[in-house]
Amino acid sequence: MIIRSPFPDIKVPEVPLAEILLGRADERGDAPAVIDGLTGRTLTYRELAAEVRLVAAGLLAQGVAKGDVLALSSPNSPEFVTAYFAAAAAGAVITTMNPLLTGAEMAAQLADSGARWLVTTPEVFAGKAGEAAAVTGVEQSFVLGAAEGAAVPLSALRAAGRGHDAPLPEIAPDDLALLPYSSGTSGRPKGVMLTHRQMVSGIHQSHVPHAVREDDVVGAVLPLFHIFGMQVTMNLAFHAGATLVTLPRYTLEGFLSAVATYRVTRTELVPPIVLALAKRPEVDAYDLSSLRVITSGAAPLGPDLFQAAAKRLGCRIKQGYGMTELSGASHLAPDTGRNDPEFIAPGMPSVESRVVDAATGRDVPVGERGELLVRGPNAMSGYRNNPQATEDTLDADGWVHTGDIAIADEHGWIRVVDRLKELIKYKGYQVAPAELEDILVTHPGVADCAVIGSPDPEAGEVPKAFVVLRPGHSAQGLLGWVAERVAPYQRIRLLDVVDEIPKSASGKILRRVLVNAERERIANSDAHSGASTVADSDANSGAGTSASTGASTAAVALAAGAEPRLAGQVAFVTGASRGLGRLIAHRFAGSGAAVAFVARSADALAEAVAEVTAEGGTALAVRADIDDRAAMAAAVRQVTEELGPIDILVNNAGMTGPMGPLWEVDADAWWESMRVNLFSMVTAVQLVVPGMIARGRGRILNITTVAGVFRWPLVTSYAVSKGAMIKLTENLSVELRGTGVRVFSIHPGLLPLGLSEPAMNHQEPESSAQASVFDWIRRSLASGEGVEPDVATEFLLRVAAGDADHMTGRHLSVHDDLDELAAHAEEIRKQDLYMVRRREPRG
Repeated sequence: MIIRSPFPDIKVPEVPLAEILLGRADERGDAPAVIDGLTGRTLTYRELAAEVRLVAAGLLAQGVAKGDVLALSSPNSPEFVTAYFAAAAAGAVITTMNPLLTGAEMAAQLADSGARWLVTTPEVFAGKAGEAAAVTGVEQSFVLGAAEGAAVPLSALRAAGRGHDAPLPEIAPDDLALLPYSSGTSGRPKGVMLTHRQMVSGIHQSHVPHAVREDDVVGAVLPLFHIFGMQVTMNLAFHAGATLVTLPRYTLEGFLSAVATYRVTRTELVPPIVLALAKRPEVDAYDLSSLRVITSGAAPLGPDLFQAAAKRLGCRIKQGYGMTELSGASHLAPDTGRNDPEFIAPGMPSVESRVVDAATGRDVPVGERGELLVRGPNAMSGYRNNPQATEDTLDADGWVHTGDIAIADEHGWIRVVDRLKELIKYKGYQVAPAELEDILVTHPGVADCAVIGSPDPEAGEVPKAFVVLRPGHSAQGLLGWVAERVAPYQRIRLLDVVDEIPKSASGKILRRVLVNAERERIANSDAHSGASTVADSDANSGAGTSASTGASTAAVALAAGAEPRLAGQVAFVTGASRGLGRLIAHRFAGSGAAVAFVARSADALAEAVAEVTAEGGTALAVRADIDDRAAMAAAVRQVTEELGPIDILVNNAGMTGPMGPLWEVDADAWWESMRVNLFSMVTAVQLVVPGMIARGRGRILNITTVAGVFRWPLVTSYAVSKGAMIKLTENLSVELRGTGVRVFSIHPGLLPLGLSEPAMNHQEPESSAQASVFDWIRRSLASGEGVEPDVATEFLLRVAAGDADHMTGRHLSVHDDLDELAAHAEEIRKQDLYMVRRREPRG
């Protein structure tokens, strides 16, 4: 039985995709089109359309021709919007590329798509996209900002556009517009061919149930390089003449602040964000009264969460269903009328659905389970250069076989109840088991394997591997080994060692057997646990087997440009709830480490950890007072149990202490600063180092300052404690000689945060001494003597990753050239040996 949409069919105009925006420019004029949610920078419809036409002309002037494939890899920003519509107007076929992919994955997409051009950010280009472009024959790369090396900056594109008089090319409705990559119903990513007609159809179809208005302010927190954010959020907003507010990545505080600041009226989210809105206490601190509609997609919302979010936020919560192969959405709940938490939505206008027996292809009765098939003008043309995959998904009658098991009610509303396809949906991101299996079987210790999705209360599913080991091998290091080769959201989170993988007579993996066994195991347990289960970084660190909870390992996606240099390692960062410590922990998590955020403030810790887990890291909030030895011992035990043995210790927590002449300051306050800065470091070292020595590896980063090297009067407790940390580091390195544990004292530079914040914020000084120090900080920063935080965290990342191992025991400064020091490693080693001989007792 064909299930028809309850909405009347619509006639879609035959216009190219760029007209969705450009066609509204004259009518909307000076109305705001896009706002940078971080800075407030605004482009009106008139300004945005002019910028799109200028950049499109620049692309044509640079040689981009109609039909060329152009890769676009960028977080959400007004520049993403400009590049997207400019490429479409120039007639290019856009292949959007997740900036969080590994370099190898980027290269694979660039090669498979036949991309001639790349548009990305300076950070992504420098991090991995530039190299991927170079090895795949990309003709030219353009960056959305200033450029170095071979890339052309956005300013140059604008300049080229001003001198290009040729008109924009004529584009037919059936010309290809988009080539996003999707794993489809199974297997590896494939290029989905979407025409201008299909994309425009999807937008017009969506607009009927998803009634965005001109006065709406639409929050764009989901990635615009994914089809859901691209079509339902961005393209539909411009089609309606609304205002789009872009956020480059999700943090709860950033999202809430944007809603309150810009009076966002509607937004599209995924279930983990809806969960945060329903449960997190900090939501109450923001005025979210402007919100009218929240649409959740990518995975079903549970009825309880659906109702809890609606009750707390006081707005309409609704759901949508779709896939890349359907140009975004195919089923969307309406803005008014029925809104059933048990069902997702009905089909959009001109969409037909069927629910069939997957084995026979026959329609099943209303209310019974079957595979969902969808047909409509928004359905793809097929997969690029993959006729077999096209045949498997798109049949001769135009039905897209979704691979999802669904139930339809008598009104045509669907509920997705299971997954015929093998894809794992990890917090809304698709993870293909076949890709992970292909990587696992190349490991010399793996004889056979299978990967499934293990149900998780926060992530939806987490990838779990079942591995048959070769004789003489263990599971140690397997998870970290895989993590080095995949994007963060693709990491295997759980691993079971088994005797064999269940397979059919033809050799096909019987995933359903594994899935059923996993669900039964979870049903008999309150959390992910089991004697044979290795969780995330535990396997790497040699912990053997351990228990895991999804909450401690769940993550979505890393910040753009991050490199997995610390994959599989566990970092313990003190003072991590704010300032430099928070940035260090965030950067380390973005580079693959599982990070323990250690601090006293529970609220600040929760916020910091939420940022990391939302962006793709593994993070754990550990509340502990660093000068309380018992609390620190408990913290180390907690981290070891939940994340694994500690590989990296960052002693960052500190306080300035009293300011003034030594004979005038309060003695108790002076010694408190010494205790926090110095004694807590000693405690952390004593608790963590024995485990490092036992495993034969580890790195300790003691954050110090120039005050520990040069004179800094009026702040003696701070200066003396930092100087003592430097000397302690030197001596500790000698004691650790031969253990494989390295230790460094590091001056990160004068930063415009943390201890500098009172001066930067012009806080009223409590004394003339404090006024003098504040004045020095302001003058130093104003004169350019300060260091940008990202420069400091990059330096610390390099040390944590081993780039300075030959300098163990030394005091390093952010201004040091580690590569230059490496060139003199032998001289440094000899000097260290000389110092060791001088210090060791003679017989």
